[in-house]
Amino acid sequence: MFTRRFAIAACLGFATVPGALAQGFGPPPLPPADLPPPGSGMVPPPRRPRGEVYDDDGISEREAVRIARRRGIVDVERVRRGRNVWIVAGTDDYGDELRIVISDEGEVLDIRRD
Repeated sequence: MFTRRFAIAACLGFATVPGALAQGFGPPPLPPADLPPPGSGMVPPPRRPRGEVYDDDGISEREAVRIARRRGIVDVERVRRGRNVWIVAGTDDYGDELRIVISDEGEVLDIRRD
């Protein structure tokens, strides 16, 4: 079925593939889940960078880490969300452990050295 001439033509992009081989494998790809169906009149939500967690009224996780780095954290070990605060844990230049509590407005509320 496949000849040397066909193989060379296929490598160069000149060959056409018979109907059975031209069909794709599996179902067609689906559109992204966060987009509304076409013609529905709905507006999709704004896109945000991946890996960045936002609170509705406050600063993002990334901004909390930036603030903590300005206050001395060099290696961030853990970031978690508390009640209206971000808690960033890590170490400073000397290897001392730090825990910085940052409010939703970006204000540093507490710095603890362990």
